[in-house]
Amino acid sequence: MLLGNNGILQRTIEAKENTEESLIKEKINLAYHSALANCQGNITEDLLAKELSNEFGAKNTDYTLITSKDGKSWTITII
Repeated sequence: MLLGNNGILQRTIEAKENTEESLIKEKINLAYHSALANCQGNITEDLLAKELSNEFGAKNTDYTLITSKDGKSWTITII
């Protein structure tokens, strides 16, 4: 059965979406840890934005980076 909720086509689409989501999470993680290593423990918004740009630049993925009020955490949204 190719169609339906459990069909091969549906499972293929879900697998592709899961793979893309995992790849995005991995790129964010790499950018964060790269920024952490460069700042020797203290991350700045500018450096995190630069590292995110390095990770997502080639693919040209749109994202937003929102800094918390205390400036110590960020929310990254992929568009």
